[in-house]
Amino acid sequence: MRPKCKDIAGDPKDPAAAYINDGRFFAHEVGHYLWLVHTFSWSFNSKAEYETNIRANVERQVTAYADKLGKNASDIIKNGEIPDDILKNGLSIFDADRGLEEDLKIEDTPADPGPWIFENEGMDMCKDPLEISVKFSDKQTQKYVFEVKHRKNVMSYYENNCKLFKFRFSPGQVHVMRSVLGGAKNRQLVPKPEFVWLGMT
Repeated sequence: MRPKCKDIAGDPKDPAAAYINDGRFFAHEVGHYLWLVHTFSWSFNSKAEYETNIRANVERQVTAYADKLGKNASDIIKNGEIPDDILKNGLSIFDADRGLEEDLKIEDTPADPGPWIFENEGMDMCKDPLEISVKFSDKQTQKYVFEVKHRKNVMSYYENNCKLFKFRFSPGQVHVMRSVLGGAKNRQLVPKPEFVWLGMT
């Protein structure tokens, strides 16, 4: 028996209705009902915009790091001394569920650029990795890669395009849903109003 999604969530006029009968839409919306958010947060139209925002994210982290050490952030960047752990965390702004309150935070869903960049850049979102090189100084450049294998999460927006993917919830997402169903901290099943900004559709 096929699942029926009417009145659970989503807009019946949305293109998502095209894949409602294979269960993916149903699983995605039930995920929201059980307090899951999308895997992506910010989404931009070009690689240049991703580069700008990754750089800004890293520089914010360098500033906090420099303040703790009593150093000048500009000197750290100019001299190519950005710590590796900060560099590697450059994609954190594209990982929506890492920034939630502690018992809803999910660490095992990688950063997700969202599907729109692939359409704008003429890329195949189901096959092409998205590589962004960010130059912080003459001494330090970092390449960031959004890998294809990380686009197979139920709470992503690739379901309607990549029909051959086997979409799954991550163990961290399963843990959150089980906690909600088990009444952890008296959570209600309906997401709080402040979740709306994260795109709970």
